[in-house]
Amino acid sequence: MKRTLTPIGVLCYLLLAINVASAELPRVAVLDLKPEKISTNKAIALSKHLRKALRKAGKVDVIEREEMGKILAKHKDQLKGCLEEECVIKVCKILNVEDVIASSILKINSKKYVLYIKFLSVKDNMVFNRALRAEVTKEELPDRIQDYASILSNAIFVSAGKVVKIDKDDIYIKFKNGNTLSTGVFLRTVRQSEPIKSLKSNEILGHKKEDIGEIEIIEIIEDTLAIAKKQIRCKEIQLDDKVMLKESSRIFKDVNKLWKVEVKPKLLKKYYVEPKYPEIAKRSKIEGQIMLKLLLGTKGQVIFVEVLNSLHPLCDAAAIKAVSQWRFSPAKEDDKPVKVWLVQPIRFELDK
Repeated sequence: MKRTLTPIGVLCYLLLAINVASAELPRVAVLDLKPEKISTNKAIALSKHLRKALRKAGKVDVIEREEMGKILAKHKDQLKGCLEEECVIKVCKILNVEDVIASSILKINSKKYVLYIKFLSVKDNMVFNRALRAEVTKEELPDRIQDYASILSNAIFVSAGKVVKIDKDDIYIKFKNGNTLSTGVFLRTVRQSEPIKSLKSNEILGHKKEDIGEIEIIEIIEDTLAIAKKQIRCKEIQLDDKVMLKESSRIFKDVNKLWKVEVKPKLLKKYYVEPKYPEIAKRSKIEGQIMLKLLLGTKGQVIFVEVLNSLHPLCDAAAIKAVSQWRFSPAKEDDKPVKVWLVQPIRFELDK
């Protein structure tokens, strides 16, 4: 006997399908923008706009502000007295999410604002620290937030996998379910390194990540299994190294590599900002080098910053904040300004 669904059955089926689809999306928390020389209500309204734009992009599941507030209120003792970047890592764990967006909005004058969006991820217990920055007019703010929502949703929705076998030059990659792989795709490889500890409590917050380099898919074995090969400048690959689709290449289009451009960008001294060494990092005797990846716009402005090799979340954040304010002479190709990627080391050293 052939069965047909009743209207109620159809509705239940659709609701189930929607719930299953949303459950598969990465969950992200968007904290209210920190207001600087701007009203709290304005910052909250812009935060609401960002959450709405992220949901509309359809690639992430954004926690409701009220739900987030209730959960964090129950765990306020865990967050009491913690330092800013460390707090964000703890928020990830408390809310059971991999990505937290913690931003600020600074009013420069009646017509100009600085929008600074940080997004910190804890994936596979490794900490990823990135930021977007733009100087915009009051009229441009809604559109820029819309643009950044698209960038953020693509950066968060990253297909991930790991190295499961190495056979001479062949690197076998196993991906999570639901990934669409194809030959010729470049993957970014990262490795978990030493633990990141809270500078106040010595609690382990996660682990630093080491950027290993790029590999390229050369053969698809099945839906979630592929063979790849190392690219130039890639370090030695190890079992259990993590791989992910290069989000930067999917988010930002028409960007040149530094070695390909005719005229290289140069840092303009007028716009140099010294990274501020966090006092607690000094007292904890944390020193070393951070490697940052910068996207420079056609006017030499820093659009996007990502930490490739970390030192500590507090030092990483200080480096990102300073570098995002730098400006360079534009890179040029055929005498025309172009966008370009640049790797920038930042060193924190204690006085001898």
